[in-house]
Amino acid sequence: MGADSIWGLVARYVLPRVSKGEAAPALRLRDLDGKTVDLAEMRGRRTLLTFWNPSCGFCRNMLPELKKWEQTPLNGGPRLLLLSSGSVEANREQGFRSPVLLDQALSAMHVFGANGTPSAVMLDEEGRVASGVEVGADAVLALAGVVRLAVR
Repeated sequence: MGADSIWGLVARYVLPRVSKGEAAPALRLRDLDGKTVDLAEMRGRRTLLTFWNPSCGFCRNMLPELKKWEQTPLNGGPRLLLLSSGSVEANREQGFRSPVLLDQALSAMHVFGANGTPSAVMLDEEGRVASGVEVGADAVLALAGVVRLAVR
């Protein structure tokens, strides 16, 4: 119900799906302050597009590691951009330094072929899709260049 649900249905039929090697489409989403950001403008640095939901248990479990990586990035590593289906308030509570764009209609997930959270895709310096969709904390962190140590 509502505008987000309607836009989500429209997006599935109107917005193109992109694959590895293709440019990220012009997809405009609002950040937590209401400013519109266009994904097609994510050029100049590799960008880890992370599909997120603050109420997702798997997302909450990886939050400390993702924030640690965000605060101490690898030299030349990708920047983090979160595409979240959660509310402004819930996303602010997460405490990310990186931009969080709201995707209530899940249109970005559809465009990039992501089916759940947490998942991620890498964009190269030219704004082209540089990876497949990686799903789950281990895969998302590996795409970011983080090696998780197994706890026994």
